[in-house]
Amino acid sequence: MTIEELYQKYRGHILLLCKRYVRDPQDAEDVAQSVFIKAWRSLNKFEEQSGHFTWLYRIGVNECLNHLKRHRREMVEFEESHWPIDSNGEFSAIERRELWNRIRSALNRKERMIIFLVAIEGLSMVEVAQVTGVSRQALYKKWNRIKMKVRMKVRGAV
Repeated sequence: MTIEELYQKYRGHILLLCKRYVRDPQDAEDVAQSVFIKAWRSLNKFEEQSGHFTWLYRIGVNECLNHLKRHRREMVEFEESHWPIDSNGEFSAIERRELWNRIRSALNRKERMIIFLVAIEGLSMVEVAQVTGVSRQALYKKWNRIKMKVRMKVRGAV
């Protein structure tokens, strides 16, 4: 596949990813452009061990994280509506917001990124492992620890 075909096919996905991480539309456009520039430079090195989408997504996540480091901004903020923590309706909107903030603060940057990729972006665990560069086995362990942390925070709030 040529870089033009990759750009046409995946530009929207990569731009959305960048907007969710970077949050500033202009910066997101710049980061998305740098993703495709990096992809173009390394297209001849692409080994088809993973699909083009996963490969671009990994470049995208890395570029977003690098951008955030350079600008010392917090990683993507995500709303609790994307990943419901109160399916039984036990909490008011204010309580849910407070609980969500406590959950986010209990998670490190990598854990928040994993939640983002799984719960919001809908990537499979295999794809998340490829994007994050974590082995599948390690990712499943991390995912279970994340779920346990969330459960503990929710139980502590009841």
